[in-house]
Amino acid sequence: MNETNITTAAPILHIENMTKLYSNGRGVRDINLDIYPGDIVGLLGPNGSGKTTIMKVVVGLCHAQSGVCDVFGHPIEREYEQAAAQMSCLIESPALYENLSAEKNLMLAARVRGLGKQDALNALHMVHLDGYERDKVGRFSLGMKQRLGLAIAMLGDPKFIVLDEPINGLDIEGIVETREMIVRAAREKGCAFLIASHLAAEIERTCNKVAVVHEGELFSFTTMDEALRRSPTLEDYFLEEVRKKRGGAL
Repeated sequence: MNETNITTAAPILHIENMTKLYSNGRGVRDINLDIYPGDIVGLLGPNGSGKTTIMKVVVGLCHAQSGVCDVFGHPIEREYEQAAAQMSCLIESPALYENLSAEKNLMLAARVRGLGKQDALNALHMVHLDGYERDKVGRFSLGMKQRLGLAIAMLGDPKFIVLDEPINGLDIEGIVETREMIVRAAREKGCAFLIASHLAAEIERTCNKVAVVHEGELFSFTTMDEALRRSPTLEDYFLEEVRKKRGGAL
């Protein structure tokens, strides 16, 4: 679990009273969240709880109806280019060109960010896809595609990375390597992460803060140390927070 948190710095992400509702009434309401350099914040909640909606607003894929969402001090809607300059994301499944090789996929992403071939190869090495550079992505397993998506997200050492279910499809070795890569980037580079997952155990192992999201609401936001002080495991903490909000019932 990452312990780094540079609380004296300005927040990389500042969300205040943010609401985004869809036509069916689902979405999120009154979300408040601050993420600082070195933070690894886990959004923990079941499928359909609103985790991905929060992330889509943060990276500019959809717009909130009300509230504040600033990235690096810039409103994501009005100053998108400045806000996104040091941010990257992997939301839902990676957007890959399956008829192209892993190297060419990375090169396309690298060029968009003003980076070169060596940056692409370094990213492939970081996710342990060495030897698969020239293989077409369409032949990759789900786990290999997820690794490639992570490599694209990490290109150019962004300072804020948003990851939606980053261990989806990975084997045990890939899960451990991804966790170590995230923690190392936070500790050594001050990189901040916003990670969504419905797996309490993985959030517990990776993150230094946890935000419990349920039925479109942020039930709690605290440090991992505090959550584990209150409950023996993060799963127990999640269930207790849901019980409190529902008046004792799950």
